[in-house]
Amino acid sequence: MTIWVPSLECFSGPRYRAIAQSIGAAISAGELAPGERLPPQRRLADALGVTVGTVTRGYAEAEHHGWVTARVGSGTFVKQPEPRTVFDMAWRQNDDSDVIDLSLSLPPPHSLRLQAFSAALKAMSESPSAVTRGVSYLDARGAEGHRERLAGWLAQLGMSLDADELLITQGGQHGISLVLSTLLRPGELMATDALTYPGAISAAQQAHLKMVGIAFDESGMCMEALEAQCARQPATQVNLCDTRSE
Repeated sequence: MTIWVPSLECFSGPRYRAIAQSIGAAISAGELAPGERLPPQRRLADALGVTVGTVTRGYAEAEHHGWVTARVGSGTFVKQPEPRTVFDMAWRQNDDSDVIDLSLSLPPPHSLRLQAFSAALKAMSESPSAVTRGVSYLDARGAEGHRERLAGWLAQLGMSLDADELLITQGGQHGISLVLSTLLRPGELMATDALTYPGAISAAQQAHLKMVGIAFDESGMCMEALEAQCARQPATQVNLCDTRSE
């Protein structure tokens, strides 16, 4: 009997995590159907050339992500699909590391995100019109269709904006640089939270701005501390709460 055997070369990191990511990708691609039983751990270990413990840990990782469920005495099965929410992309910090890097604002790694990106690139490569749009000059604000889609997504989160009110940048760092160049001039003072996004510090340095950190608490920047700073030396307050790594 032929069993499902994943290809782990497309996934980086430890083998057990690659097994879990391959399970998630196979479920998303329809290779593993809801309710389908995964191969017995020993058989899959033999097929992949890894230890049984590695497969066991991979299955546990997949169960943690909510892709499968283990039944004592029966095996591990693909879970039935559930309504997806914005919280489905939650990511658990690598248990093998005691360091959390907050210096970069990167999306959490997720096999479904990688697969969706690959599918988007494949679809674009098969569409001449999409390729043409991709190498042509666009509206400086970003493609209208993209802004409309973004406005619809923001509306679901309770933020009502028109597409014409949105500006699509080439990443968060580009957006921060645009904001600083619009609001401030070289040599001016910028006030931010005492603990702020490293990318904002870099952008301020490139714009030749002076920076001052303002104390903050669980509610955000301390207004009394900001008022005291402005009394000593007026500063432009820049709110980077949406780009600061928490």
